[in-house]
Amino acid sequence: MNTRSTRPSFPFRRIVVWGLKSASYDAYHYIHRGFARAARKMGIPGFWVDDDARYRDLVRPGDLVISVDIAGSQLPLVSGARYVLHNFPDDVLQRLRPEEYIRLQVYTKGVERGAEKIAGATWFDAGTRTLYQPWGTPLLRDEFLPPTAYRLRSTAFWVGSVWDNEEHQGNVKEYGLLWAALRSHGIRLIQARVPEWLHATTIARSAVAPGIGGRWQVEQGHMTCRTVKNVSFGQVAATNIGEFRQIFGDAFVHSEDIEELVDRLVGLRERERQELVRVEQELIAPHTYDWKLLHMAERF
Repeated sequence: MNTRSTRPSFPFRRIVVWGLKSASYDAYHYIHRGFARAARKMGIPGFWVDDDARYRDLVRPGDLVISVDIAGSQLPLVSGARYVLHNFPDDVLQRLRPEEYIRLQVYTKGVERGAEKIAGATWFDAGTRTLYQPWGTPLLRDEFLPPTAYRLRSTAFWVGSVWDNEEHQGNVKEYGLLWAALRSHGIRLIQARVPEWLHATTIARSAVAPGIGGRWQVEQGHMTCRTVKNVSFGQVAATNIGEFRQIFGDAFVHSEDIEELVDRLVGLRERERQELVRVEQELIAPHTYDWKLLHMAERF
């Protein structure tokens, strides 16, 4: 399916992505970058600016504005504009009419109750004006890389954070288990810090690229964007997060036991790997940033 040829027209005149343009140290910077780049590729006039009062006059009636609470202190609320706001407090939302905003949240287990399904793992609760979705891939569908080959490769790259906090919501333990499981198959796991323009090719050169989540993510069904990105970069979806069934059905490699997960992944025959990636790439089409922009716009 070529999603670009079947994609509906975009109903807003312009897109303004507000905040974090200069904050490349912040993970949410890359989400905002994904929205801004998708707008440009869709041919929609758009702007991406930092959270700075000097840009307040930029927002106009008819714009779709996207922002996050940590970078929205200077965000102007303009009558006639529409807002997609992540984690903003109620006192800000109350300054807008319900039809002027939607709340943007990541998917976790249980959000389906009372919500309308938009696409795989994407739900809209009209009562609370909340759009739930996992983060996606910055590539458009026709930019996806072909399935990568595993044989003769002995290195796997992990592009992303390895972290933990006092509530143990991070992935330090799981990363260690992944490192050991891959080592048992003669594959060396390396945490690679690469610029975004090298992200896709780095993952494409990996022997495998599992998208492992921490225990909190597994329990909450929080789907890591890493798994979706890795599929668009040509790798098989392999994860310990079972909620990915909402996107892939049975067409992915899953086990909460990371050693078992790696055994299954490495044990795939090459033809199986290639076909699985092709199927998965069709299934993640609604999780490219151009389609996420459309899912937002269509809620107004």
